[in-house]
Amino acid sequence: MKSSIAFAALMGTALSGCFVGVDDRGGYADDAIFTVEWRIDGSRSPAACFDFDVDAAYVTIESPFGTEQEATVNCEDFGVDFYVQPGDYWATVELLDRTGRPISSVVETREMPLFAGDDEYVVADFPPDAFF
Repeated sequence: MKSSIAFAALMGTALSGCFVGVDDRGGYADDAIFTVEWRIDGSRSPAACFDFDVDAAYVTIESPFGTEQEATVNCEDFGVDFYVQPGDYWATVELLDRTGRPISSVVETREMPLFAGDDEYVVADFPPDAFF
């Protein structure tokens, strides 16, 4: 009897039409992907990280409501994906040395409107004069 009640409850939930889907990208079905890439003097070569003593990039995703997400990523990756709800976003990127200290100015990208299912990117470029 108990198993029949549990099965009925499970079926009622399954048939109720309520569904939150995770898509194959790793986010929810109504998310957008916001990719933030960076360049060092226009380059995505790991040698540029070495030449400028960059170990990592500290990336934040900003909205009119403040900081939404953040990540510290190996310099050689030259990009990171964020899954965000539809809205207006921009990113800040700051390059770090191997002790985690900032060694560049903060570069802010342009603001971009994102809608459900979008897959958009922005690029932050660090010219030589961006380094301390």
